[in-house]
Amino acid sequence: MANLNLFDKRGKLTAPSAEALATLDDGGRARVAAIGDASSRLETATAAITANESNLADTRAEIVALEKIVPRQTFNDLAKGMCADTQRRRAGL
Repeated sequence: MANLNLFDKRGKLTAPSAEALATLDDGGRARVAAIGDASSRLETATAAITANESNLADTRAEIVALEKIVPRQTFNDLAKGMCADTQRRRAGL
């Protein structure tokens, strides 16, 4: 079996030459094809992760912008408001 260098210095898959593939048996060609498929799936997943990171950063920026506009209300503030509403109802106000 030939020693194939399937990846360049950046880690990207480089297709082997037709001559190199011709020296391989069926099992070797199948393994090279499997490596190519796995590399393709890995690059697709990496691109999706990068897009998700970008979307997450955009969402966080939107949240920060909204927090400057909308006052932040904590759980304690909500509980105090509900208690005050209940007391007003009980007092008949």
